[in-house]
Order: sequence, then C-alpha cells, then structure tokens
Amino acid sequence: MSFKSPRPSRARSQSSSPTKKPPTSSPHGSTPGHHLVLPSDVSKKRRGYGTKRQVLYRNNEVLAEPLGRVLVQQAPSQISTSAAIPLPELILDDPFDHELRRQRQQRKRERQWAKWTNETIPSLFRPYLEVLRESDNLRHLNRRSDTTFPACSCQRRASINVTCVFFERLESIQIRYCECSPAPLQLLRRGFFPCTPTAPTLAVDLKMLEFARELFLRVAPNNTAWCDTLESFLGACKYKLTTQNTLRRRFGNALIWYNSLISSTHKRVQDLLDTYRPDQESSTWSTSGTQNSLASEYLRQRCPTCFGGLKNDDDGFIADIIVCLDACFTQKRNKTKGRGSHRDPPNHHPSSVFMSEADVKTVEDFVENCRSGHPRHAQTSSAEDGYEAGMRVPTSILNGCNDSFVAADEKREKASTQFFADTGLMALLCRHDRPLWVINMTSAGEKQYYAVALLRRLFEHIPSHMTVGVLYDIGCQLHRSCKKWGFLEEFLPRITFGISVFHAYGHQWPCQIIYHPRKCRGFGLTDGEGCERFWSSLKKLIPRLRVTGYYQRILIIDNQIRFLNEKALDGIGHWLYRRWYHCQQKKQEADGALAACGVGEDVLRSEWAAQVREQTKPLPRQSRNQALHAINDILALEKSLTLLNEKVHSLELQLIGDAIFDPTDCTDIPQQLEEACAHRARALGVDGRAHLASLRRSAFLRIRMNARSLKHRIRDRLRHRKFELEKLERAYRNTINANGQALAGSAAPQPIQHDGLFKLDIDDDIWQDVGLDDEYSGGIPQWLGDEGVRLGIQALLQHDRCCEEELWLRKERCNLQRWFMEEWDCVEVARVAADLDPDLLYQIELCAQQLCQLYVMWQPHIFSIPPLYSMPSCWGPSNEELTNVQTHQFLASYDSIAPLDQISDEDNRDSAESEAEGDGGTDDHFANLFDLAEAANLVDIYHADIIPLVEDFGLSTPNNSPWKCKHF
Repeated sequence: MSFKSPRPSRARSQSSSPTKKPPTSSPHGSTPGHHLVLPSDVSKKRRGYGTKRQVLYRNNEVLAEPLGRVLVQQAPSQISTSAAIPLPELILDDPFDHELRRQRQQRKRERQWAKWTNETIPSLFRPYLEVLRESDNLRHLNRRSDTTFPACSCQRRASINVTCVFFERLESIQIRYCECSPAPLQLLRRGFFPCTPTAPTLAVDLKMLEFARELFLRVAPNNTAWCDTLESFLGACKYKLTTQNTLRRRFGNALIWYNSLISSTHKRVQDLLDTYRPDQESSTWSTSGTQNSLASEYLRQRCPTCFGGLKNDDDGFIADIIVCLDACFTQKRNKTKGRGSHRDPPNHHPSSVFMSEADVKTVEDFVENCRSGHPRHAQTSSAEDGYEAGMRVPTSILNGCNDSFVAADEKREKASTQFFADTGLMALLCRHDRPLWVINMTSAGEKQYYAVALLRRLFEHIPSHMTVGVLYDIGCQLHRSCKKWGFLEEFLPRITFGISVFHAYGHQWPCQIIYHPRKCRGFGLTDGEGCERFWSSLKKLIPRLRVTGYYQRILIIDNQIRFLNEKALDGIGHWLYRRWYHCQQKKQEADGALAACGVGEDVLRSEWAAQVREQTKPLPRQSRNQALHAINDILALEKSLTLLNEKVHSLELQLIGDAIFDPTDCTDIPQQLEEACAHRARALGVDGRAHLASLRRSAFLRIRMNARSLKHRIRDRLRHRKFELEKLERAYRNTINANGQALAGSAAPQPIQHDGLFKLDIDDDIWQDVGLDDEYSGGIPQWLGDEGVRLGIQALLQHDRCCEEELWLRKERCNLQRWFMEEWDCVEVARVAADLDPDLLYQIELCAQQLCQLYVMWQPHIFSIPPLYSMPSCWGPSNEELTNVQTHQFLASYDSIAPLDQISDEDNRDSAESEAEGDGGTDDHFANLFDLAEAANLVDIYHADIIPLVEDFGLSTPNNSPWKCKHF
C-alpha cells in the first residue's frame, strides 16, 4: 500500500522541531521519509471514531489497519524519534489488537445509553403525551413537516437527512436541529422514533414500533427475522437502504428505547394517579411497623384480587394470602467470551419486579451467619428417630424427602457457572399466578437464601397481623431449615408451609399428610403450581435471553411480566367464575360420597386424627427397615447353611465310596454360617427375634413381607417415572395371591389399579400399606380396615377444601370490587385536578376507559359469586359510561374510504339497494345494533335473576355454553 504526502499545516509551530535521521526506505511501499504513529501521539488533533482506510485526519492521513490498529502518517519534520513506529515492528508487536476496538465501541455505547436514559427519554415524555392526544392514541398521526418550534438563539444548527421506515415504504426527510430543538424531538412530533439520541440517520414509524412491541410480547422476540423480512418486502417494492444488514441494529436500538419511553410514561401516569388517592396513609406502606389494614401499593397493583381489600380479623382464614415460589434453571444467560464480568450499560424498568443484587447479598450473608453459629452434625443410621423442634413430621421422614428432591440439595449443580453468568430465576407468585418478585440466580444450585429473601421482602410489604400460606416444592425442608437456623424467626408464627400438588408424589406419605394442600387446612383448592405456569409463559424467551446482556435480559423479562399481568387482570373475572364452577362440582361429588359412606362426620374426623397420629409417629430406635434387612439376611444365611449341609452329606457319601476328597475344604463353612446367623439374631432384639420366629412358622408372613417391600419399590419407581408397569404389577399380584394361610384378623392388600396410576393422586391406594404392615394389638382401626371409613375420610377432606375455596373466592370477589372502587375514586379526583392539562387529562380518560372495560369483562362472570362481606351495588362508573364502553366493545370501528358528500346520488341508491337486499337496510342494521347494546345493558341489570332461574331448571351454564355466549 502507498501513502499520500501530508499537506502542510496551517498553524503549526516549527520552533522546536527535533532533528532525526530519516529512514532510507519506507516499508510496504510507503512514502519515503514518513513514519506511522499512534493517534495519541498527534498533538491537538481530534481522533475520529470508526475511521476507515485512507481517511483524512485533519492535516494527516489516517490508516486503519484491518487488525484494529489506527495509525497516522506524519512527515519526519513533524514527529519525534521516540514517537516514530516503523510499520513492520508495529505489526509484529501486536497483530491481533481487537481489545482497543472493543473498548472504543463499549465507551461509545455507554455514552449513548447514558444520554438516552438521562436526557432523551425524560425530555420526550411531555411531547409523547401530546402526540398521543393529538393523534388519538396513534390513530391519526400528523406527518406534516411544517411543525413549528419556539425561536431560539442557538448559533449552531445542523441539517441531516433521515431515512424514515414505514410498513410499505421508505422516505427521506431533511430536518434542522439544534440544542433547543433536538432531532429526536422533531422526529417524535412527526410520528417517528430515532435510532440514536443525537444526529440520527434512521427513524422508525411509531405505528410500526408499537406493532412490533405488541408482537414480541406474544411471540419469541426476533429482531433479525423482523428486519430481514422488512428489507425483503421493501426490496420487492423497489425500496433499498444504503447498505445491507444495517436495519437490524438500528431498528433494535429504536425498539429498545421506545419500550423504555412507554414504560416510563406508564409509571409517571400511575404515580400521578397515586398522588390523588383519598387516603395517602393507606396507599403508601412503611416498613417501620405502622399498623395498617392494607398491603403496600406495590402489592395492590400487582394483584388486586389478593391485596385489594382490608384485613378482617373475624374472617376465619388460616392464611390471609397464599403464595408459591419455585426456581427455574432454563432461563440462563451465557458468559460472554473475552469480557469476563463486564456487563452492558444499565437500563432499568421503572416498575421492575426484580430484587436488587445488594438485597439478595444481604440475605445471603444473614443465612450464612445463622448457619455458621450452629454447626451441622451428621446423623447416623442408628440414632433414635423423633421430632425436631417445632416439626410434626419425624426426622427420618424429613431425611427421606431431602434425599428424594434435587432442589433440597443446595450443593447439587444444576447449571454450570463456568459457562453461564446467570443460572436461572426464582419467583414468588400469588395464587392467581401473578408474579410479585423475581430473583436472578447466579449460583449453580437452588440456594435457600433465595427463598428466604423473597419471603422477607413479602413480609416487609404486608401488615404485621397478616398471615401467609407458602407452597413450595420442598416446603417441608424450608420449614425445617427455618426452625433449625432461625431464618424467618420473627415471621414463622404467621406462616403455614405446604408442598405443591405436582411435586407432592416425591414426598414420603407422612410428609404428605402434614404438608399436602389437599390434607392441610387453609389452602382450599390451590395447587401451588403457578410458578410452573409462569415458566411456561416465559419459555419463548429462552433462546433470546441466552445471548443478551445482563440488564437487557432483566428488562425483557420485566416487559413480559407487565404484559402477563395485564392479560391476567383482564381475565380475572373469568378465572373466578371458572374456579367457582369447579369448586361447586367438587363439592357436590364430596357430598355424594359422604352420603354414600354411611359414617357420621364426627366419626370420620376422629378417625382422620387417629390416622394422622399413627402414621406420623417416629420409628423406634432399631428402625423397621434395618430389622427387615437383618431378617432377610438371616433367612438367606439359613438357606445357605441348609445347602451346604446337603453338600457336606454328599461329600461324605463320596468319601465312603473311596473318592478323593479333602475334608478341610467344607468343615469350617457350616460353622461360620451358624455363627453369623446367631450373631445377627442376637442383634435383632426381643421383637425382632419374635418376628423371625413367626416368619419361620408362617409362609403368609414371609409372602406379606415380600409384597410390602415390592410395593415400596413400585412407589419409588413411580416417583422417578422409570419402570415397567406390567412386569412389576404381575410380580406384585403373584406375591399377594401366593398360596399361604393368612392369620386371623388379617386385612387383604388393596389391588393396584392401572387407570390413573401415573396421575399420582394423593388418595390413590398406592400410598397405603393396608394389610402389609404389622398387625395392631388392639385390632385393625377403622381408618385402615374399613373401606367405608377410608372413602368417607377422603370425601370429608375434599368437602372441607371446597368450603375453604368458596370462602377464598367470595373474599377475592370483594377485594376486586374494593380495589376497583378505590381506583375509580382516584380517577375522578385526577380528572378535576388535571382539567387544565389536556395531555394528562387525555391519559386519565384512557385510564377511566380501561377501568370501564374491566368492569364490562368482569361483570358477566363474577355476579354469580356471592360476596363474603356487605358490598355496595354500584362500583363507581355511571350507566352512560358503561353503555359507551359496551357499545364500543360490541360495534365495529373503521375508517371510511371516502367522505359521504363525495358519493354521487346514483352510488347512494345502489348502496342502499345492496344493503336492503343483504341485511335488511340501514335502518334495520342500526336498530339491531341498538338492540344489542340495550340487551347487553339489561343483562348487567337483571343478571342476578337470570342465572338462578336457569339453575332452578337444572340447566348447567358452563363458561363456553351457547346460552352464555349469546347473552354475555
């Protein structure tokens, strides 16, 4: 390559020009007598970012090497000897210097993000509200270029050409901007959003950004596919950008900051509404211990169904709210190669649900300090079983549950920290599947301090007298740790722990009796699997979030959670009705089963209490499993001794027949076996020796013991879902049908049913060892041997849970109405206060319209649920406002192709004739629409009389029935 000679400097001092010997030749064909130096060695010269080859660097020529090094060519008279760097030495010194380029790009990106966050987005808030008002929420955007701006005294004004991207075309416009009228502001007033905060060369239509934003909330976000499709479509229409593949990065940047503008706008409007709340003391919660009947405003906005009402001391609920928590290790983020712990620039969601890293670290240190003060002692197998302090389940059962779950082992590595910077998420959700808080996990395992941090944050936002029901996959282990180490010591009296329904099969049966939500009081029909449904709704983000930045990943999840919350709020009325309908069906089934069993309720409750006491008793010092193993070993040794005696006898016969035999080979073996049998028998104790004697006398007891152990194996294989059902079922059936005389008073084992076995229901016979345990001295209890009592206990527990669920749904219906009435009062006060601000008034009117739409969607579903407390009949909106919303919901809305005054009389006659032939004419068409709106209004007024009338005739009204679809 060759270099041009530098142009002479216009103002350069030559008073102190150093003398040096010029080189005799220039390498690589460069101009003789010239050298290459770093740009930093050029004094008082501005270094351009991203300079290309042969770009003028003021008075010097710039060479950008393909390896990332930017060099400046200077004459010998302009540089010192120390600054001169020959080209061959420079290339051999550092041939792959990509770090310098990456650092420059990173610094530029950080500057852009700081300008976006601190200057551009806040400055666009008011103009964006004005655009929304003038365009009727982006329906009619003003694309005119005659937008006026206030006169300014800026001396520096620049002109740029901006390429504007539409759905169907590309346009180029020219704007003049200055500090008083920046380019992003001018583009926003014309209906565009810039790709950079200063001097943008590309802007995107607001309608396109809004469409892409809504689309990427419902599908897997993919900017590359969107931009590639758009470029292909525009290319087919003869539109083309300057270069290829330049739209993706700039469109993605515009979409990110447009989302940021939307989020900040929603947050500021919500904060404005909060200032007009009638009772400020109830809307802002302080963690200083103030007595308050309301939860924090944060929780009330997250789930009004749970936290929208007051806390009543006489409601009779075991838990005032129910939450579930779980971890997910599929939402990981890869480590960026070569960047170490470097992160992208911060970009926080204004209403983020993520707990900060500092708060999580504080709880982590607290947990470690608690554990360090109480050293852990390993429990030997021979230790006596019993109850730990505050626990209702024996220690041996808790240890068995701990061994069954991977989540209980904090040291188990579920996501490698060598390849992933963020290993997963842990979330806390209410019983309506609304995320309350989320933690970004960085550890390889599911640490307990994540769950402790989420629960501590929850108790900081609720009143001091409010109780909580917690459902967790390993709720028994979390309860055990909190009792042992004192993690939530001040909150434990207000917590009821349980295990989620889907993971209950992995727990031991005594643990399920205490912690299963269908057996435990207070949980109703809550399953505790809201986290699993939440992870399912986020699974489409997994590919995108694996390769995104740290803050960008959290921002995308926050946007998705906000969208899910909006959808859940729209459908909460349908959710309540569906749960109420399901609860009534389950309650009718339970009532029928209770009537069929023929046992009184008092007897069933006493038998259930006896079953709980009996099946949660700790094992004796010599555990049952060890005794059974020892008995099996003794029986096996006796069998081996019999075989060896027979072999000795045969060898003696061979000796009589003059056979060659060495008697020392087998003389000591029978004696050793007899000593081993005697030693194991002595270790059994009195009960074990009696059990061994009974086994020797009775073939039935031996068969029963084999059947019991085989059933335990079936349960273990069911938990892991890895077994051959037919083979094990055949073996089990053969053992219980083997020929043997049963003892008097023995109970026959329950046969294993194929249907529904893999559902792992809590009441399946697979969990019961009826007839396979030792007999009871006082006779077989009714809860074990009486089939009617067993079925009656199951029906009684189902009836109790259904009654609890009814109370929950009636209470939540009241909470929803109270929240709605408070929000409506807030909107009414804000309307009066913002009367002089048309932009804010327009946003407040949108909020009022959204509340009316919620009422219209909720009312057809929740009117059949009777309120738990006395509630007013009016929710707040007037009949006129509700009618307008209902009319808008039932009627179509579109723009006319041409104004009516431009249509000729002949066209009017043809149009009228066609309408008359097609749908009965214009008058009949509008009459039908008015009848529809009137019918919808009448349904809301007389719905209380319609549904009971239908139910009195024995007609079911499911949610998707034709009758409900027609009238609602």
